[in-house]
Amino acid sequence: MAVQALFSTTCARSDRRHTLLPSSRRRSKGGFLGVAAVRYACMIGSKLRRLGYAWLVIQGFATVLLPKRTLLTNLRLWRVVENPGALELKSWYVTKLRAMGVGMIAAGLTGLLLERRDSQTATDEDSDGADDDSGVSVRKLS
Repeated sequence: MAVQALFSTTCARSDRRHTLLPSSRRRSKGGFLGVAAVRYACMIGSKLRRLGYAWLVIQGFATVLLPKRTLLTNLRLWRVVENPGALELKSWYVTKLRAMGVGMIAAGLTGLLLERRDSQTATDEDSDGADDDSGVSVRKLS
């Protein structure tokens, strides 16, 4: 039985690890899940994270400015309560919703700033010309 080498790649912009396996389960034209496919997955993941952070900021602003309407809209969308219009919100709950909105804004903006920093760091490393891997490192696992 021949021992197959396992290779692992890690995106520079994420902590996700992608494995390149020489097996029939993950077969591309070269027999391995290519490095280009891993780069593409990292790029899509980065764009989706940015979209999620932006949505979090928008939802946070809506929750701070219109807490009752935001809650009722979400209850209607998710169909949690049969008649959300009949709910009476206490003043302390509205205050908690606003505080939660401020937290969502802070978390979303922090995520967007970190994504921007990571993308600038990656472009700076690419422009240095030290590595041509474009943020993907390959190492042999034992």
